[in-house]
Amino acid sequence: MPPRLAQTADLVRRGMTNAMIARTMELSEDTVKKYVSRLLERTGARSRTELALLLRDR
Repeated sequence: MPPRLAQTADLVRRGMTNAMIARTMELSEDTVKKYVSRLLERTGARSRTELALLLRDR
């Protein structure tokens, strides 16, 4: 997994919002939304909550 995507996954796992992730990673919220969408596709999660739970177990 690319480093920025992995960092986004970790921050989602911690329960951060897109806005919080954007500020932390110094990215736009649109970029964070794209990363979260990629994570949802890669994991097959149907929601951000399900994604966070899947990531928690990894």
